[in-house]
Amino acid sequence: MFKIILFMHGRLAEEFIRASALVFGEQKEMEAYSLELGCDVDGLRNRIKESILQSESRGQEVLVLTDLMNGTPFNTMMQLQGECGFSHFTGVNFPLLLEVLNRRMSQDMAGAVKGLEDVAKGSIYDCDAFLQQIAL
Repeated sequence: MFKIILFMHGRLAEEFIRASALVFGEQKEMEAYSLELGCDVDGLRNRIKESILQSESRGQEVLVLTDLMNGTPFNTMMQLQGECGFSHFTGVNFPLLLEVLNRRMSQDMAGAVKGLEDVAKGSIYDCDAFLQQIAL
């Protein structure tokens, strides 16, 4: 089973994990890292790097999910990509996390991440337009 690391602004990562437990139950091999105002970004970077390196030493693959392109979590992970091995997706929403968790139960990481961009894009709906369509 591959590890999932969520690194996001505020407490979003912890809340994503907590909310996902309502759907899939408690999940192993998931970690949350929070970027808070005034936090030690270098300390967070080092903790995440150590976690990834520990997984690498065990032969475990790591998927990192960040919330915002060009935000500090994203930039931090882009810097780390030259220092350790992991896959990285940004712009993560809750449906995408649930899809990853669902796929992780039956697929390796390469299979689990295939087509994730389409999953994220397909999870956003204009509800006003939807209601207009069904009213016709």
